[in-house]
Amino acid sequence: MADLDTSVKTERAIKQVRHASKNLEQSQRHCGGNLMMPEVHYFASSASEWRTADDYGDLFATMEKLGEPWRIYLVPGPQHSSYDIENYVPVVEGVEEITWRERWGVSTPERLGRQAEQSEAYWMREVKYLQDRVKKLEEQIDEKVNTREV
Repeated sequence: MADLDTSVKTERAIKQVRHASKNLEQSQRHCGGNLMMPEVHYFASSASEWRTADDYGDLFATMEKLGEPWRIYLVPGPQHSSYDIENYVPVVEGVEEITWRERWGVSTPERLGRQAEQSEAYWMREVKYLQDRVKKLEEQIDEKVNTREV
């Protein structure tokens, strides 16, 4: 059942990414192609392969079909530019990791930021709870000490 859920989520994510890519292309055509966007391409890598593409949606869909962890980078320069690759990462000034899939799902820097905030809030509540608990225990100890002295 979990594989079915993952498959459905993957297909939904692919459709959303393709829709966003089409919207960007339509916006560029609507503006006469005059959106001031620098020339960039996408680089994707996994343990078994790497690829480049101009279309993020197609690259995302291709990498999702691999069924293994992968990462996608936004790379300055045209798709067929030459650069080194070290440890599955393009060595280019200004390269930015934008999406990745681990065993547990697809992630982005924004999603990780939200998870970190939620995690921090959780741990702050835990710390507050433990501080309150320690304070109550200290008060109980003080009470027992004071009642014995009297």
